[in-house]
Amino acid sequence: MNIIQSRTNSVMLLSLRRYASSSSTRLLAKKSSSSSFDKTFDGAVNRRIKAWEKDGSVDKDAWFKKKYAHIHIKQKQKDAYLNQVKQSHTEQKLERLSHKQKYNNNKQTFVNKNVSSSSFLEHIYGTNCVIAALLNNNRTQFYRLLYANESVLKENDQLAQLLKDRNVRTVLSTKHDLNVLTRNGVHNGVVLETKPLDPAEITHLGPVNIESSTFEINKFYSEFDSPDQTPVLNQNYSTKTTSNKLYPLGVYLDEVSDTHNLGAILRTCFYLGVDFIVISRKNCANLSPVVNKCSSGAMEYIPIFTVDKPLTFFDKSQEQGQWTFITSHIDKSSNNKKHPVPKLPLTDMHMLLERGPVMLVIGNEGAGVRTNLQMKSDFTVQIPYGGPVGLQGSIDSLNVSVATSILLSNLLPSTS
Repeated sequence: MNIIQSRTNSVMLLSLRRYASSSSTRLLAKKSSSSSFDKTFDGAVNRRIKAWEKDGSVDKDAWFKKKYAHIHIKQKQKDAYLNQVKQSHTEQKLERLSHKQKYNNNKQTFVNKNVSSSSFLEHIYGTNCVIAALLNNNRTQFYRLLYANESVLKENDQLAQLLKDRNVRTVLSTKHDLNVLTRNGVHNGVVLETKPLDPAEITHLGPVNIESSTFEINKFYSEFDSPDQTPVLNQNYSTKTTSNKLYPLGVYLDEVSDTHNLGAILRTCFYLGVDFIVISRKNCANLSPVVNKCSSGAMEYIPIFTVDKPLTFFDKSQEQGQWTFITSHIDKSSNNKKHPVPKLPLTDMHMLLERGPVMLVIGNEGAGVRTNLQMKSDFTVQIPYGGPVGLQGSIDSLNVSVATSILLSNLLPSTS
């Protein structure tokens, strides 16, 4: 029994030891694993201090607003600017579309309904030109006068009287409309709407009658003209009893294409006493309102004719009317030496008008008078160069209007 009891006790003791060892192991394992509170407490003690926590006077939101406020303001300003630019582009696009649609529906662009721009009308502008046009008997149709303010008619009695005599309707307009019609010309606040001037076409010049101070002009006669219309006209010319101008003087313009030069030539011819002007119908500037303005209205006073066949005009005028043709010419090596034309000194031109009728021929601004017309002329004349020696090639010619005035001053006698 003792042996059995002792073995039983030893087994129980061994079991208790195993249980004790396993219990201690479980307790140590449970003690080594910390709880969530321990973890949170340990992290709060050992964590890094945030930037906004260093200054205890502000909270997190206030600290961020204070530190990054300028960045937010710049971003807002940038966004506002981009929105403004986008809105401006949208408004401009809508405005262009509206403007385009408006003038697509209205054919009269830039000019109001009171102003017309028909190709069958011309608009003469400038006070002197308008008065000269109203005085011109060759103009028969006047439509209306456009003026910018009331003072234009009140301060000019001659203009007001001519409008009344011609029964021309007046329309109050704006300065902008007058600028459009005249293409920003100097209109002086008055524009006359009238039919374009149509100069008569002639074939040649006839003989001169000194007693009546007239000469014959043969007009171009077509099948559309009336049978009772006479093709021969008697044109008056001025004589100067105190000088040696006994015969008429005309100027033939061969392909003068610049409108300003043409206007200046007409003004010079009228002022110096030329009796009439003949213009080549082809390749020559039209008698437009710009020419009228450059001539200061002289285009309305001096008789102007056109020629379609210059060679025939030269030949028949020389044969039937005994007209002397003098052509302005620059001496060059390319002249035709087989048929030379006599050269007339500039100082000898003043004697021609006491011997017969004279036609002065003026050429194009660049090429001058055409060669075939030079060969048909009676004389050629050249303005001598008076500048520095050796520099003739720099400026070898004069402006065509200036050259015309010099030739006419030598051709016409002095009245003093």
